[in-house]
Amino acid sequence: MDQKPTIEKFRQESEAYKEALQTEISGWIERSKSIVLRFLIVGGSLTLAYIILKQFLGESKADDKKSKSSNVKPTLLSELRHFVLRELSVFLLTNAKQRLLNYLKESNTDEGINSENS
Repeated sequence: MDQKPTIEKFRQESEAYKEALQTEISGWIERSKSIVLRFLIVGGSLTLAYIILKQFLGESKADDKKSKSSNVKPTLLSELRHFVLRELSVFLLTNAKQRLLNYLKESNTDEGINSENS
C-alpha cells in the first residue's frame, strides 16, 4: 500500500519532466528555424549581389580585352558604364554588410533575452 503513492508520485514527476523537456525542445526547434531563415535571407542577398556583379563585370572584361587589343581610348559611354558598375557594386556590398550587421545584432539580443529567461 505504501508503494502505490510513491509510484504514482514518480509517474507524475516523470510526466512533468517529459512535458518540460518537450517544451524546451520545441523552443530550440523554433529558434533554429528562425536562425536558418535569417541565414538563408542573408545568403540569398549576398548570392544575388554576386550574380548581378558577375553579370556586369563579365561583360566589361570582354570589352576590356577588345579595347586593349585595338589600343582604342575608352569612350565616354564605357567610362560611364564602369562608373555606374562601381557605384552599384559599392551599394550592393554596403547593403549586404548592413544586413549582416543587423542579423548579428538581432542574434545577440535574442541570445541575451533567452539567457535571461533561463
